[in-house]
Amino acid sequence: MKATDFEVRHQTLLHVCVVGLAFLTYAIARDDIVWLIVKGAPHYRLLERSLFSIAALLIAAAAAICTWARAYPEPDFAGSSSLIACDGPYRYLRYPKYFGALLYAVGLGSLAPVPGFIILVAGDAFLVFRLIRRTDELERRANTTASQPRLPRLLPSLSPCFPGKGLTPDWKKAVRQESGKWGIFLSMIVFSILLIDRVADYLVLASFILWLLLNFSSFRRSQEHQ
Repeated sequence: MKATDFEVRHQTLLHVCVVGLAFLTYAIARDDIVWLIVKGAPHYRLLERSLFSIAALLIAAAAAICTWARAYPEPDFAGSSSLIACDGPYRYLRYPKYFGALLYAVGLGSLAPVPGFIILVAGDAFLVFRLIRRTDELERRANTTASQPRLPRLLPSLSPCFPGKGLTPDWKKAVRQESGKWGIFLSMIVFSILLIDRVADYLVLASFILWLLLNFSSFRRSQEHQ
């Protein structure tokens, strides 16, 4: 059950499809998962704000991890130069972007109904583990990882497994690529305070449009190279 070439090339597109399908479940369930938990409870507004604040922190952690990962070149652990190129979060975790993606799915899923939450978390987890399976298989075929320190796959190590190589991170590119997650994080902060659904809808839509505008030229270049 490893990922296909299409899944590797179009990871963002598939994630957007999963998110869209998750929020389409509002057609059959009108309450988001947080409201379903807190309604009827005493001080339900405080509890609702607390749960959405936790979701916002998960999204912030996801955005920070993914931005950090994109700022550094992803090491080729199937090649002979992987130790030389390894830096940033890849010193602690083999798949930091996938770890961030799973945190993001849980945080964003708080805005969806129960069926949507399940679709979002399970769908993203399914895509992530297929991609990991594909990469692991390529590394096994290359047979170059046996002599290298073993990196944890999805739970970060508390201490670096590789020494830092002093690579210069490209923060501008990283923030641009992850601008959608940072926009959703800001949207969640505002929503946690106001708890007005329409405000959340507008802010999430604005975050998505901003992300598209900032990354449109990159999408075009990637399509031309394929």
